[in-house]
Amino acid sequence: MVGEIRDEETAQIAIQSALTGHLVFTTVHANNVIDVIGRFLNMGVEPYNFVSSLNCVLAQRLVRMLCPTCKRAYVPAEEELSVSGMHSGVVTRRSDLYRSVGCDACNHTGYRGRTAIHELLDMSDTIREMIIERRPGSEIRRQAEREGLSSLRESAVKKVFLGTTTLYEINRVTFVEEIGKV
Repeated sequence: MVGEIRDEETAQIAIQSALTGHLVFTTVHANNVIDVIGRFLNMGVEPYNFVSSLNCVLAQRLVRMLCPTCKRAYVPAEEELSVSGMHSGVVTRRSDLYRSVGCDACNHTGYRGRTAIHELLDMSDTIREMIIERRPGSEIRRQAEREGLSSLRESAVKKVFLGTTTLYEINRVTFVEEIGKV
């Protein structure tokens, strides 16, 4: 277990441990899974060693969960949907979205507890080759999406439609992307 990788020396220790057969778990501060790759390359890590030792990258954020006692269904205004990267065709029923209200159970915050949103990059041979070739992050992301990568934002939007959290909360925690369907 490596607490956090911030510099080349720590990165090299983690990579050498992984290359010699140890299972290494570590953290790297980045906005998403693709940015982790850039962080390692910017630290001066050789792409070949990096991709040989890496199995997957998981990015996560915590979002506040709506209080189950006081959450209320509502139909968001077109402007609220637009700010969130959605359009009115995405919300089809009155109970699709909920808002925070506040009650004694949640200390009048409208939220109670937290849940994780995440994106997981499973390293395929194609992704490994793209990293070795130092392809741009945008190309790597497009390939990863073709291979099934779902973004943090998509994970967050699913939580909104499950009634777990709010549009406001996911806008606070993630970058807005255009969402057509979930």
